[in-house]
Amino acid sequence: MDTPNILLHHTKAHLKPRSTGAPFPMHQDYGYFPFRNDSMVAAFIHMDDSDPENGGLAVFPGSHKMGPLEDKGEEDDTKGIQVNPGLTELHKLLKLKKNVFSVVSNSKRRYCSFWLRLGL
Repeated sequence: MDTPNILLHHTKAHLKPRSTGAPFPMHQDYGYFPFRNDSMVAAFIHMDDSDPENGGLAVFPGSHKMGPLEDKGEEDDTKGIQVNPGLTELHKLLKLKKNVFSVVSNSKRRYCSFWLRLGL
């Protein structure tokens, strides 16, 4: 992270129960936390398998280089990512991403997110 100054901004627990849990359209988190110099990063710690079939995360590769953008709705040039339990996924708040709807009736999704401000 190339800085000795890291501040925990906030945390969340995300739960998507079996057969429910709405998708969340394409967006950047930067619009919700517009800190100077894009100084926030999110760390998602996955408690179970995450993939496109069970409502996992889909990202728009390279979008963090485009700067702040308007929400994109249902942009489809995304790539679903797979993350195994216990692994951490890091992303800049400028990354365009969405959560997809689970098509697996017995799936559940659980992850914790930590939002960190870098280089105060």
